[in-house]
Amino acid sequence: MFGSTTYWLGSMTLNECIIESTDREADAGFFRRFSNSDVFSSVDATAIAACRGSLDAPSGMGLRLQIANIDLGRIGLFYTSMDDVRLGEEFTGMPLIRAAQTVCDLPEVDGMLIQSDGDAWVIARKEALREVIGQVRDDVFYKDFSKPPAAS
Repeated sequence: MFGSTTYWLGSMTLNECIIESTDREADAGFFRRFSNSDVFSSVDATAIAACRGSLDAPSGMGLRLQIANIDLGRIGLFYTSMDDVRLGEEFTGMPLIRAAQTVCDLPEVDGMLIQSDGDAWVIARKEALREVIGQVRDDVFYKDFSKPPAAS
């Protein structure tokens, strides 16, 4: 799976990790490590009011993400940098875990591809995305559950 030795290298960013890895298919562990890292995606300009720059995509806004057809199927495209010229003028940004949930909620999409600020990329199928969503949800539940009760 995705360079287990690579993504444990200290404080590497998502972008750096994608560039340094030779593996192209990510597992849940990779996405869990970077679940709070921001990723960005072009959006269909007809789905939103014209806006230059980043859009905060509130839940249920119904944005149409950029999709690519590749050998693995239909893949949602995301980028590690909001300054990436491939994004175009209309784009949205969100934490990776939210992007993974967005992709999983789209029945016509088979996974996601995250493009570095260069030529490197990593892909994840929905199965890996669902696994990391469950792991992160469990982590949040455990942290909330393990907190001592508030003093009265």
